[in-house]
Amino acid sequence: MPPEPSPAPRRDRRIAALVLPELSCELMGPEVDTIPLGVVLAEHADTASSGEVPDLTPRSPLMAVNELARQGGVRPGQTIAEAMALLARLTVRQLPEKKLNQALASIAEIALGFGKPVSWEAPDTIWIDVTGSARLWGGEQALAETLAGQVRALGHQVRLAIASGPLLARAFARWGEASLEGVCLVPPEQTFSRLTHLPLLALPLAGETVEWFARLGVLTVGQLRALPPRSVASRLGKEARLVRELCEGRDAAPLVPYEPPPVLVEEVHWEDPVRGLAPLLFSLRSLVTRLSARLEGRGEAARVLWLDLRYDPALARQRGIRGSAADGPPGRRLQFELASPLWREAELERVLRARLERLQLAAPIVALRVTAPVLVAAQVRQLQLGRRRFSGDAAAWDACEGAGPEELSVLLAELAADVGSEQVGRLRWVQSHRPESSSALEPLRALDLRALDLRAQEPWAPGSPRGEAKEAELRGAESALGTAIDAVTRLLPRPLPFPAPLREGEPVGVGRRLYTIERVRFVQRLEAVEWWTSQPVSRDYLRVWLGSPEGGLEALVFVDRDSRQRYLHAVLD
Repeated sequence: MPPEPSPAPRRDRRIAALVLPELSCELMGPEVDTIPLGVVLAEHADTASSGEVPDLTPRSPLMAVNELARQGGVRPGQTIAEAMALLARLTVRQLPEKKLNQALASIAEIALGFGKPVSWEAPDTIWIDVTGSARLWGGEQALAETLAGQVRALGHQVRLAIASGPLLARAFARWGEASLEGVCLVPPEQTFSRLTHLPLLALPLAGETVEWFARLGVLTVGQLRALPPRSVASRLGKEARLVRELCEGRDAAPLVPYEPPPVLVEEVHWEDPVRGLAPLLFSLRSLVTRLSARLEGRGEAARVLWLDLRYDPALARQRGIRGSAADGPPGRRLQFELASPLWREAELERVLRARLERLQLAAPIVALRVTAPVLVAAQVRQLQLGRRRFSGDAAAWDACEGAGPEELSVLLAELAADVGSEQVGRLRWVQSHRPESSSALEPLRALDLRALDLRAQEPWAPGSPRGEAKEAELRGAESALGTAIDAVTRLLPRPLPFPAPLREGEPVGVGRRLYTIERVRFVQRLEAVEWWTSQPVSRDYLRVWLGSPEGGLEALVFVDRDSRQRYLHAVLD
């Protein structure tokens, strides 16, 4: 079925075009900055997955070239043979189409925070509908500079223009006069006049058509506009109407909304294996910067993180190292279950770095990947005082964040990475007569699987209706013990033998100090508590005041009524 015609765009439509002129070369890595480079697009679907690319032929066209190659006379569209004839030392590399598309999609996710819908087109363009959203940033100039600054902070060259349509915006981004920040703003009333001086290359015309007009001396949009419409239409064919509308400053092209993937992945590969932690930590920051920018653009936060390290296959096989999965490449996966969803760069890096710094590498690393498999909506505090506008420096962005309540979630995530998620959590009150069973640590993993408001879920929790009734029932029976337990600051993991008789004036050693029992007070008797278990408890609890020249001590001691043995159970500092 033919696609439905798109509705006519609003007259006040404003579209931002983000053009990345050097993206294809930037994806080849920073080492190619010092050599003349030509990039050939590998269009086969299995290129990125299999790692095998078809052999280059002399007739393979160059999709992009870097500045050093342009200085040697090489241009995109030339074949490898033509380019090598001009510059013999030209280096040609292939770029998988999947890798290029993933890079554009990642930057498109960053742009989601500036307007919707967002669309992209290979090899270098991302469009954002900023109609109505510019006022949220203080105007189009501020929006454009902020967006360009965020993308530039990721290591990309950027040209950005805002105009009345996507094709017009891309034309001005590529060929219009931009500010020092690479920004070109074209008000609707100036579109017609500013189009006049743009070259024909700014229009969606085939290369042969541009060459034909150039032989006639038609080099700019204004010169093409001055030609008779019928003669131009006979040459342009089916594209005549679109080109004529663009020349008049009208652009009704629709945007195809981009749907971001449910799982975020950022990774880096090395041709030469990495043997130390320093390069890994450096690359980790770059990955986290990209991941944080994508999360912020989507308005989401990561609930779970995976950090995958892929070992050198040859050395891993020699040392008998297997992968995380039975059939996967040799490597190791570090999993992070976060106490609270995170998306800020500094917070994500702190959590991942804390564990990576203590890791012992079993083999050299050839790839590092950060994955966010579980995403939730980011909870942003409103009216954050003291937050500065982004200036292009990631450190300045993070410095704006004050020490607020969200710092607790970052601390919990770091502790979980250090000692394990099962060892960090929240102390929960439990109904029990036994002091050692009256509280329990609810690990972070359990907190992830249930709502954080325990009062609303546990019928016996303190403060709930049934919990209050249960407390009233038990209050009379254990009021004395409850008073003593409330003052306990250190409940010993295991009760310690208390050898001295429980009489005033008796000496007793606690730890490495010698004390004298100054006072003894009976607190509570427990008779056959938890009788349904194999080991019911029968105890007499006493509060004991101990004195010494160095200072006194209050302790909770119980007598096992079955064995008649005395034990030190808790300390009241």
